[in-house]
Amino acid sequence: MEETVSRVSSNGEEIIAESSKHWASYIIPIILTLIGFSAFTSKLWISGVPILLYSITHILSNLRTKWILTNQYLHFTTGFLPWKRTDLAIPHSLFFEAYYERNFFSVILGFGNLVLKKTDGSTSFLRTTMMNNKKEIIQNINGFAWQDNNEQPIINQQINTSSMSDELLKLSNLRDQGILTEEEFQEQKQRLLNS
Repeated sequence: MEETVSRVSSNGEEIIAESSKHWASYIIPIILTLIGFSAFTSKLWISGVPILLYSITHILSNLRTKWILTNQYLHFTTGFLPWKRTDLAIPHSLFFEAYYERNFFSVILGFGNLVLKKTDGSTSFLRTTMMNNKKEIIQNINGFAWQDNNEQPIINQQINTSSMSDELLKLSNLRDQGILTEEEFQEQKQRLLNS
């Protein structure tokens, strides 16, 4: 029997699934780095500097881009430069649905664009391109979303049931006090049960 090793994040949460940038996302920045380096070492060195800066920051940003799903949150990190950094911790209760998008190259190379629909007042999106391990993280996110979405109506139903019984009790008290006649009580009771 195989023993599964549980991975724990630095803040004590159990890591369920992870996704980072696919190796294909590094192809263009590496090519640009080579072009920038050869321009920098030639007479066109001034044009090589911005190309090198752009490609290196793009590579470092790709290295930092991750989706880490724990037993409590989806941690999303991206960006390398301080003004472009994003660090989000999205609780499972805000998950609505997750999916991955594919195109011709993603099918051949095995990556996907991850999309998370959140419900925080209105539906909003979190989208990251060219990510690996797409199926595992999407299945786990949707598992949490399905679990939370199916528990919600049960809670609402319990609240509605208790509020209906409270209303019936109030109507009964009004009838007993003589404020409502038996006919008015039956009419209000039927209206309440039909709503």
